[in-house]
Amino acid sequence: MNKLQVALWEADRHAEALSDALSEWDATPVMSLEQLEQDRLNRLEKLGYLNVDDWLRWRELRNRLAHEYPDQPELRFATLRAAAGAAHELVAAYGAWRQRLAGAGLA
Repeated sequence: MNKLQVALWEADRHAEALSDALSEWDATPVMSLEQLEQDRLNRLEKLGYLNVDDWLRWRELRNRLAHEYPDQPELRFATLRAAAGAAHELVAAYGAWRQRLAGAGLA
């Protein structure tokens, strides 16, 4: 196979995967963004890739980090310490995801 044939073969695989995903999307009832997000999180939790409560806690922490509290140094420091703890949790979760994918022959 030459490079063009390889590129076309890969593009065909991606187009097939996209078509499958779009068919599933089209078959899914219309829902709000919040419902869609919760549905996706629940699916990932059911598959064993994340804990929804952890994910929501990490997102809340990210939101707290995005806000500045110049007149509240204690709050800033507490948020920073929580972020360091969450970073350890994220690294551990990533390691578990990689092992799970490797065990499934996907990584």
